[in-house]
Amino acid sequence: MTTVASDDSSIEVPNPLEHKLYDSWQTALADGYHGIAKALRDLLGQVLESKVEQYLRTCRYHEAIECSLWLLKTTPSSRLGYLYFGDTYFRLGAYAFALEHYRFCTTLFPDAHVFQERIRRTEEYIRKQRDPILRLPGELIVRIFEYIPEQRIQALAVSRVWRQSIQELPVWSKVVILKDLLPFDDAPYRAYERGLKHVLKPQLRDLTWKTCYSVDAVCYTLIEAGCTNLRKMDFTTELPLRISDLSQESVCTTIIHLGAHLKELTLRTAFQPRNALRRLIASLPQLESFTCNNSFYDIEQPPLYTDESLPQGPLKLKHLRLLGMTWPLEEIEYLPGMTPELVSLIVEQRPTRDHQRGSDAVQAFLEHCPKLETLIWMREASSFLGTLEWCSHTRPNASMRSGLRHFVLDRRINLPDDFVHGIMSQSQDTLEMLYCGSQIGDNPRHLSPALVFSQLRWVSLNIDLLPALGSFRHLLSSSPLLEEVRLRNFDLIPGDMRELARLPKLHTLVLDACASGQDSLLELFQGIVASGSPLSMLEITDFMIVDALNEEVFAALAQITSLTRLVMSIEEVERYEDICLHAFIDAARTSGIAKNLRYLDLFSDIEYGDKHLVYSSIYCVFPEAHVV
Repeated sequence: MTTVASDDSSIEVPNPLEHKLYDSWQTALADGYHGIAKALRDLLGQVLESKVEQYLRTCRYHEAIECSLWLLKTTPSSRLGYLYFGDTYFRLGAYAFALEHYRFCTTLFPDAHVFQERIRRTEEYIRKQRDPILRLPGELIVRIFEYIPEQRIQALAVSRVWRQSIQELPVWSKVVILKDLLPFDDAPYRAYERGLKHVLKPQLRDLTWKTCYSVDAVCYTLIEAGCTNLRKMDFTTELPLRISDLSQESVCTTIIHLGAHLKELTLRTAFQPRNALRRLIASLPQLESFTCNNSFYDIEQPPLYTDESLPQGPLKLKHLRLLGMTWPLEEIEYLPGMTPELVSLIVEQRPTRDHQRGSDAVQAFLEHCPKLETLIWMREASSFLGTLEWCSHTRPNASMRSGLRHFVLDRRINLPDDFVHGIMSQSQDTLEMLYCGSQIGDNPRHLSPALVFSQLRWVSLNIDLLPALGSFRHLLSSSPLLEEVRLRNFDLIPGDMRELARLPKLHTLVLDACASGQDSLLELFQGIVASGSPLSMLEITDFMIVDALNEEVFAALAQITSLTRLVMSIEEVERYEDICLHAFIDAARTSGIAKNLRYLDLFSDIEYGDKHLVYSSIYCVFPEAHVV
């Protein structure tokens, strides 16, 4: 830029063409050539206009402002300079300044409608920026808020139009309180007064609350707020074990006052009072889903001596989950005949001396609940919830026929063989998830023919399999959809490994403390490679094998290039030091297994040979994997 002196003031003039035109214009004026001076001024204005347009196109707004100011001083009677000046500030986001400038221009150029149009467009743009609701039809906005009511509070700070529209909509129907930020010795009603009263309204239908307060205190707070029309409640208390008042009988009576519309109830607590299940189900006959997870069972609570707290008539209960510590069977035994609508039953039951009593309860549920689809009765039932969720999400409508879809029983449950065969026969077209142990049936000779499970996707066997299933090889050959197989303490006979390798959808195989015959692992590995199985996770631990392991077995293992997780721990490898690992590493260098492998544990619990040198080679071959 160059500063040029004039009679009025010094003006910054852009270089170089604009400067030469300005000098020529001033010279013509001084010499009295007014016609030439006018032409030069018009030409200078055209050059400045093109410069401003170029700067606006390239987002060089500060240069555009300088050229616009020079254009205003050069041609003060032209409205283009004023127009460019305001447009530049509008591009910079200074909407209020641009609007004020346009209004000033209307006093200088009353007949110029272009400034009126600029004012209208600027005001409209400002309104749209403040009020996004104007961009969408009103009925669409209402629908959006019906689906995401918990987001409405964010809209209160947007604009007047939003606020007026939101006030006409219903208040929150779903509230999630992850932490109420009050000390344990404070009262929950103070949390309500400090902020929760804005969301705890009678219209509340779905509540999730994690707190340090007891169930009683929270229920009384909800009753005071008028929240007696709840449909779903998920409550978690973190009370210290010694001062938990959950073992009091009042916990059941306070929940009753939350209304007769409660359909789903989840309680995660430290203590669970004796006979709480009876009281809650008797008090809430409309309940369709009940989940209770407790850490300790209160054995000091006196038992009931009357039947006043027992449910009367059929219940609407469809889903029942009893997790945590062992639930006494007297809490559960009366339910089978009262729950004809039961769809899923999950009970975390610790081993007791009276195994037959638990077996009778399981048999009663299977007999009296014709709609039952999920039955999990295990010591560690919680560990199966992830698999259950995976089965439900990946194929939510796999079969519309009635019958069991998920069947998991503790190995101490002993059911009659003919009864199990009848249940399994009805579930041939529906069963997807199966776990069984050694004592579920014990006389396979008179049960024939073996059943076919066309929908089975997950199976876990411990020591033995159900007699109704026939042989293990038949189970594999008749279940083409199997994706995950887990075997523990299982004896594999010749031919079983071949059938495992042929499964077209198998992605997880776990063999724990299993035994097999000669060349079984070699047959498995070579079969997986030949069949193109999508196996991604392979775990073989405490495997007992008759024949000696050799380099050929581990070279074949390295050819399974689809693996992402590999865990192996075989005691017999100690006798061969690091020969097997070297064979695996050498084959892995060229097979391509390192491309997908992300977790590798090869005999990490066994001491042998020069272990550090071998693992240095493993790190080089598998740079992307976590090596244990």
